[in-house]
Formats: sequence, C-alpha cells, structure tokens
Amino acid sequence: TVLAQGVGGLVWLGGGSTEGAPGLEALQPLLAGLARWLSGRGNLPAFDYWWEATRIIPNTINEFPFFSFLFADLHPHMMGMPFALAVLVTLVGLVDPGCRGPLPGLEGASRKGQGASGPIPGAWGLALLALVGGALGPLNTWDLPTYLGLAAVVLVWVGIERRVGWRALLQAVAVVALAGALYAPFYAHYAAPSASPRFEPAHTRARYFVVVWGLWLAALYGWLVPRWWRGRDGAGRLWRLAFGTKAARARGLMRALSPASLPAARRQLALAVAVAAATVVALLAGEAPIALLLPPMVLGLALWLRRGRMEERLGGLLAAGGCLILAGTELAFLADFLQGGEWERMNTVFKFGIQAWLLLAVGLSAGLPEVLEWVRRRGFLPGAWAVAMVALVAISLAYVPLGVAARVNERFPGGPPPTGTLDGLAYMHTGVYRWPDEEHPIVLRYDYEAIRWLLENVRGTPVIAEAPLGYYREGGMRVSSYTGLPTLVGAHQLEQRPAAQVSERASQADALYRMDDPEATLALMRQLRVRYVYFGQLEEVVYGATSGAKFEELVRRGELEVAYGNDRVRIYRVVSVGGEAG
Repeated sequence: TVLAQGVGGLVWLGGGSTEGAPGLEALQPLLAGLARWLSGRGNLPAFDYWWEATRIIPNTINEFPFFSFLFADLHPHMMGMPFALAVLVTLVGLVDPGCRGPLPGLEGASRKGQGASGPIPGAWGLALLALVGGALGPLNTWDLPTYLGLAAVVLVWVGIERRVGWRALLQAVAVVALAGALYAPFYAHYAAPSASPRFEPAHTRARYFVVVWGLWLAALYGWLVPRWWRGRDGAGRLWRLAFGTKAARARGLMRALSPASLPAARRQLALAVAVAAATVVALLAGEAPIALLLPPMVLGLALWLRRGRMEERLGGLLAAGGCLILAGTELAFLADFLQGGEWERMNTVFKFGIQAWLLLAVGLSAGLPEVLEWVRRRGFLPGAWAVAMVALVAISLAYVPLGVAARVNERFPGGPPPTGTLDGLAYMHTGVYRWPDEEHPIVLRYDYEAIRWLLENVRGTPVIAEAPLGYYREGGMRVSSYTGLPTLVGAHQLEQRPAAQVSERASQADALYRMDDPEATLALMRQLRVRYVYFGQLEEVVYGATSGAKFEELVRRGELEVAYGNDRVRIYRVVSVGGEAG
C-alpha cells in the first residue's frame, strides 16, 4: 500500500487520475509528478495510514496485523491473533522434535510409537493445543474452525508419519472435544447470529488484489516454484531436461527415460499441465486472484505431501492453507447482517484475510532456508528475484515509521503522549479526537481530570449517568469504563446481547439527557437510582447546551449539587436517590 500510495500521489501531482486500471496513459503524469516532486515544485498528499491502506478491494476491509495493533481497537480479530499464533507455534513444536523447550509435553511420555521422524505429542502438549485453540471460540469465532481444523489435520499427519495413525486420530478428536469442553460455559449462554454461506464470485480486479497480497505472492512464487524445479523427483528432472546445459540435458534424458523415473515425471507433467489449464480457465472467467493463487496453492500441497523436512512440509501446508482461504473469499462469503448491501462481503474478506496473513507468514518462514540456498546460486533469475524482494520488503516496511507517525500526529496533535508508563490513562494528557466531524474536537485532558477526581473521591459503587454513546468512534462510556462505576447501559451490552434486551434501558439513558423537563428528569434519575450525572464535551455535542441548563436549574432548586467542575466538564451529585439522602 505504501508503493500504491506513492505512485498514486505522483500521478496526482502530475495532473493525472488514479481512477481505473493503470496503463501507459499514467506514465506521463507519473514522470511529470516525479519531476515536480524532485524539483520541490509540489508535495505529495499526506500519507494515509488508515483508509488507503486498508480499504483497497472495493467494499471490503483489508486489515493486516500491524495496522490492527496500531489502530488499537480491541476488536475480536485483534484479541484472537496471539492465540492463533500460539496454535501455530504449538503445531511447529509438534512436527519439529527439536522445538521442545517452551512446550511441555510435546516430547511424549514414552518411546512407544516413536517413528522415524520423532516422538508423538504427550498429554500436556495436547491440552495446551486445546486450551489456546478453544479460546478462539469466545474470542473470535471466525477463527475457531480454521485453527482447530488445521490442528486436527497436523495431528493426524504427524501420526501417520510416525506410524501411529489411529492413535493420532484419537488425539485429534480429543483435542477438538476438550477445546469445546473447556469453554462450555460460554457456549451454554451464547446465541450465534445467523449467517449462511453464499457462493457468488467476487471478480476482484487484479490491481486491487496485487496491492494487498502482491508481497506474499512474490515470496510464495520465489519459494515454491524453484523448490519444485530443483526437486529430486520428476519436476526437477523435467526442468533440467528443458533448460539445462547440453550435458545436463543428456543426463536428464537418460534418467527421465529410465523405468523408475517415468511415473514421477508423468505425475509432475500432469500436475503442471493441470495447474496451467486451471489458471487459464480462471483468467478467462475473470477471476484473476484465483489464477494468481492456484500455482502456489497446488505447489504448497505438493510440497506437504512429499518426503522431506517436516518443518518445511508444514510450511507448505500453511502456505497452501492461506492461499485456499483467499481463494475461498473470492468464490463465496458468509451472508450476515450486511447481506444485500454493497458491503456484504466485508466481514468475510476481513476476518479470513487476517487468517491468511498469519498462515502465510508462518508458512513462508519455514521455507526461508530453501529460498536463501536458491538465491545464493549465481544466475539471473535468483538475483533478479532477490533484488525485487528486497525492494518490495523495504517499501512495505516503510509503512511502520510512516504509519506510526501519522497515527500519533492524528491522535496527539498537542504533543507526543507520555511513554515509559503503565498508566492506561496517561494518553489523555495530550490526546485529542474529533467527533462527529472535524469541527468538534474532544480534548481528553478535561475528561482525564474529571475521571481522576472520581477515582480519588468517590467511594463504593454509586450509579453514574453519562451519554449512552458507542465507544467505537464516539468514545462513549469512557467514564464508567475508566472508573469502574456502574452506569445505566454498558458499552458492551449491544455487542453481547440482542437489542430487544437492551433497548429500553438505552432509551431511558438517552431520555435522561434529551428531555427538557427538569422534574421529569429528576424523577427518572430517582427511578434509576442515579447518584452522579456526568456532563462533558460529548454530552454537549450530542444534546446541546440546553440539556446542561436543566441540570443547572436542578442545582438552583437544591435537587442536585455540583460535585466537580472544570472548563469542559461538570459532575452533578443527586442530593437524594430514591427518597434517600445522597
């Protein structure tokens, strides 16, 4: 996305348009924009760390892990990522007998059933897998089938390799069952929203798909294709026969014609022809992403099924799994509450895209030794690919400083936030955000001062009323969240419960601020046993100054008193609550 924004900015600076597919017509404004920028006669647009980096494929969200943690919204996909990585790390420990240090139980309890590739996992390793994998259900349910299914496949595969297939199958069933049992209390009270699969091709344009996944595709092709060429079976021999030196071609011809080599050569040739044909069909059908994903997906599966290093074979499986997930999002989606609108594929692409990121990252790391070995060989192709990859990685990594700087400047225009502290409120000293538009800055320093007063002076758990606003963009419910005091309707309630169970209380909380009659407001406060009323910047933006005026009127009548105040916040204490003295 850094490269795409840079090129788009230069085209814009040169007077061109960034709409539509890039072509030769964009070359002239690109060069003109580059000349203007280098000569100091124009500036590139400000770097967009958010929208332009994560809304590339139309009507979808294309987040990536670094952005998720930079944006720092505590969404399910972000909470699930560490647990998903823990599952993958545990699986690496299962297939690699050398990875036993931090994973107790992976070495097995006895030598019984130990095959040529190493021991089988013990009870503690399986329990760990069930614990971290099962946690994905409550955290981010979209991840649960993917990672538990992957764990079951790897367990059975490792068991077959170590000649204990039936026992491994039982272990896989036990892990899935234990993962459900450990979190049974959650499922006992969980009502899943309705969602059904719809098979409908996306026809994503190649330019958008490559902007999001181009780095991964380049890395996959640079690992899997040379690995296939240089294999000891028919693929490598076919390659040497077609493109090797005269001596290599002669030796390759003799080996290829030998009875032992013919079956492998036929299989590899058939595989190559089938993949090429399927790729052409996908292109003709307008599914460019499928065409790009098919070769690495098939080659990853082929690597997994070959004999070789277990960890590299696992990498092939993970890479193929990542490609399969991406291909699946191009062909189908889960119809949820967005069904029927132009954003109906959003959650499917978003949630499964994060899974693909993690699977591809871990899978490619297993192939790094083979890639380095290939690059060390002299030749045009390895050298050209290495130069291109270094450039792509460097450009992609530029997002880190650019994105962090843009995010910090956006959220802390008054100066950098405090560092080196564990105080979760410290950012409010300099933090500013704007809602509902740029004309309404919310300066968090004033809320911070009021919240500190509440923490230091309020005893017990009296009910505090604040505007019942969402926390996602509005920043609502910040007072009850930071003080722990109960409020009329929690910020999480609409996320965890059907709207019918929450709507009445939410309406009452809204009415407390919206109604004009001071007497009716006081009666509602007593009915809900409200002890404190918070009126800050958000409340004034939403309800206006007249809402604050009725609270001041109640102060004049002696029904409320001002417990705390600063330039932007007033905290009122109800003198009597439900007929009792406040």
